Amino acid sequence: MIAIEEIANELHVSREELLQRSVVSYMERLLFKAEADILRITSRHGVQTVEDLDRLLLAGKTSETAVFEDYFTLDALLAERKKLQQLLDTAQTA
Repeated sequence: MIAIEEIANELHVSREELLQRSVVSYMERLLFKAEADILRITSRHGVQTVEDLDRLLLAGKTSETAVFEDYFTLDALLAERKKLQQLLDTAQTA
């Protein structure tokens, strides 16, 4: 396995800069994946939030069985997106 120092030297950056850029890139990829998963669910149901899914259920426009898994997945993904965005913001300002 190539050491971080070797890669940094080959790229003409410091070890710290390489690690910082790597963390930011990794966080961006995680955030992109979370946003893609959110879009997949929201597009499927024509909503933007968990609250929108609640309104569909209360209005009788969909059944609980039709949205059960997506409801909890969307809720978790929205929380994950918020956490990832905060971590990314922190990493970018460090």
